[in-house]
Amino acid sequence: MKPAGTVLYFEVEDLDRAFESLRERGAAVAKGGEPHFIANLGQKELWMAFLLDPDGNLFALMSERIPH
Repeated sequence: MKPAGTVLYFEVEDLDRAFESLRERGAAVAKGGEPHFIANLGQKELWMAFLLDPDGNLFALMSERIPH
């Protein structure tokens, strides 16, 4: 069965570390899914990364960062 349209979002403390850990364990990176800036939230920025589980379902990691 082809994956449907639901995306799960997981908030993580360290986006880069979580992203690399999941890649090392076999999660595929979705097209354009490397960690990237999404929005300025005032004092913080929202960053996300998108991956695919073994069945092809899309999921996202999200983290708020303090800009340097």
